[in-house]
Amino acid sequence: MYGAWCGYGIGGSERAGAFLAADEPPAGEPVCGTCEGRAAGAGQDGSPTGRLLLFSPRDVAPPKNCPASRSSMYQELPGGRVGRCLACGDMQPLRAMGGPYNPRYAIVQHPTGQALVDPCPFHRWRQLTARDGRVLCACGREISQ
Repeated sequence: MYGAWCGYGIGGSERAGAFLAADEPPAGEPVCGTCEGRAAGAGQDGSPTGRLLLFSPRDVAPPKNCPASRSSMYQELPGGRVGRCLACGDMQPLRAMGGPYNPRYAIVQHPTGQALVDPCPFHRWRQLTARDGRVLCACGREISQ
């Protein structure tokens, strides 16, 4: 069993002819973009320039819980007890959180709403932040709703 850098396991035996190893990929054939990028970053391979890179995630399902849960990514509504989540648009309660060493006022953990912002093409919903009421990815891309 061989472990690929992208997380896949490749099995087989030379006796059965199920696994073929080559020093270079066949010309014109796509190669795993994740593995090639990691090998280049580790200095084990030259830049994958000129190769057809392939990366197709199986799915881009939204997260079970909203990525803005338990954060300050909300618009406070009159009364101060309910806020509109900037990431998914749902109205949710606001609570004091964090205990005595990290106190903050934040929107509660909640399921992802129907109006979830589009994912960043590189980080999906993992690094969302808000500035002036707009949702951004930490890489600087503005995320549309």
